[in-house]
Amino acid sequence: MTTIHFSTTGELLQILDDHPEVLAELRRKLLTDDLLALPESARAIRETQREMQETQQRIADLLNQTADRLDALESRQERTEARQDQSDARLTRIEASQERMEARQERMEARQDQSDTRLTRIEATQAEMLQWQAKADTRFDRIEGQLGNLRGEALERRAIDDFYHIARDEFGVARTEIIQVTARHLRTISNRLVEPYEARIDAAKASGIISIEEEFELRHADFVARGYSRQDMTPVWFVAEISGTIAFDDIRRAHERADILSRALAETVIPVVYGLRVSDRLRVVAESRGVRIAMRPPADDEDPT
Repeated sequence: MTTIHFSTTGELLQILDDHPEVLAELRRKLLTDDLLALPESARAIRETQREMQETQQRIADLLNQTADRLDALESRQERTEARQDQSDARLTRIEASQERMEARQERMEARQDQSDTRLTRIEATQAEMLQWQAKADTRFDRIEGQLGNLRGEALERRAIDDFYHIARDEFGVARTEIIQVTARHLRTISNRLVEPYEARIDAAKASGIISIEEEFELRHADFVARGYSRQDMTPVWFVAEISGTIAFDDIRRAHERADILSRALAETVIPVVYGLRVSDRLRVVAESRGVRIAMRPPADDEDPT
């Protein structure tokens, strides 16, 4: 057995893409034998349903034939009344035929009871399959959610690590430092940077420049950074939103939160959306709102969707 080593989620995803047999083995480990057997059970159920439908059709045909024969018997009985001399022999045949028909009908009813019992078992099996499917869906949703969180955290780390170069190369801002990150705290920020920033935000809130709700909104920015213009060394602030595929709400939040910070600090604030992919239409929307877009190609461990 080949041993495969990985250290990041991206490497694990790449291994699963490159080695289908590993993915298949992982599925066998995650899924029970009953879940793996569901497709075969479903085929067996469909075959049973087909057989049952055919049986019901044959029963219907037999019932129709029986009805026809009863009609014939009634007609024959009318003729026997007109020919009384021949009625005894013909009546005997009719009675014998009727007995056979009744016996056949009893057998048909017995088969129908068996069909009903079998259908009940099939319906019970279908209900059990639906329960298993619901459990499997819940489990997969939980796994997908965990993978999505891992991808999101990886993208946020990459954005913060890249932002010094982005600020310098794309915005002409030097000495950029991260002042605030979201509640996940991707890395520790020095009190030397945080305390003066917090004091200015508190002062703006105390003086009514921004409201408590606006401060709360600002705290939810993916990150806030500060640098200095390379032209005149005046402070330049950034409020950034991070998303694999940039959406309208990312642009709106960056714009609104940058406006809050601009009023609180009375200094230049640039709203930024960092992502892996954006549509041409949303580029136009961002430009109309003064929101800058920083694009980076996806890394091996990132999903651009």
